[in-house]
Amino acid sequence: DEILRLEGLFSVTKSGSDICNINANGSAEVDQNTLELVSSALGLCDRTDGALDLSVYPLLALWGFTTGENRIPEFGEIDNKMQYVGYNNIQIRENNVNILPGMQIDLGAVAKGYTGDKICRILSEHGVESAVVNLGGNVQTIGKRADGALWRVGIKNPFDVENNLMVVEVENKA
Repeated sequence: DEILRLEGLFSVTKSGSDICNINANGSAEVDQNTLELVSSALGLCDRTDGALDLSVYPLLALWGFTTGENRIPEFGEIDNKMQYVGYNNIQIRENNVNILPGMQIDLGAVAKGYTGDKICRILSEHGVESAVVNLGGNVQTIGKRADGALWRVGIKNPFDVENNLMVVEVENKA
């Protein structure tokens, strides 16, 4: 239920989500979880000097990454959308997230990690000492396996998705 609730807040494509409301209206009063995630993500944008930028959604949409209609846009189309990119123009005021006209944000780079952290906290609070949480390829572990061994998590090879590039052994890691 919590995973679905958070997805309902963070989704860029789900009508009525906090992110859809921000993108459609330029401003929205948002849930505390959305506020926390946007604030944290903006800190990551700063620390990476914009390598992570929450405002690139117009470019993602142009390439068709969220619609499934993938295409290679013309340079002029990309240049046109770049005027709407710039995480420094995302502002938080009290419980509101505000963006400039034409901007759109996307929390896809950070939402699964936030959700995984939250789910692991909930499970731990309910006495779970050993678990794997897999949110569509984002994997987090609690403790070790029931037999005391470390969890083995396969890292997919991006050039050969049928095979793992490597397997890592982890405990309490994402």
